[in-house]
Amino acid sequence: MQTIDITGKKFGTLTVQARTDNRHRKAYYLCTCTCGASVIVRGSYLRDGTTAGCGDHKAHPYTRRTDGTYAGYYVAHAALRERMGSASTYLCAGDDNECPNDAHDWAYLGCDEEVAGPGGIGTRCPRVCPSEYAPLCRAHHIELDRREKVAA
Repeated sequence: MQTIDITGKKFGTLTVQARTDNRHRKAYYLCTCTCGASVIVRGSYLRDGTTAGCGDHKAHPYTRRTDGTYAGYYVAHAALRERMGSASTYLCAGDDNECPNDAHDWAYLGCDEEVAGPGGIGTRCPRVCPSEYAPLCRAHHIELDRREKVAA
């Protein structure tokens, strides 16, 4: 398999400086973040959008993509919690709002769009649009995850 040279390319807040030693037959790269931090990241994680920042959430509360979507599950959920508050302050929206339980977490109901990532590689990322999320109790969240797995 041919190695893709991504030295000098920018992924989110990271700029690839150099390739490092392979780990478990995977290419890893030394990257510098806009905040000055240096991190070593697997190349495929950079290309598919899994890693778009150094992970310092204080320095980068939001890692936003050029198309307006937020990079990664945890960043998207952090932005949603900032906008809407903790899901635990809501009742579960499962069973058409008939569930008597308190919500445990925000569940993503929207449809991920495939966006062109670096090098034209498709990647999916969650949007932070409150109408695409619902507060669900753990049981309804698990049920939703099971339905999505079956549909995939």
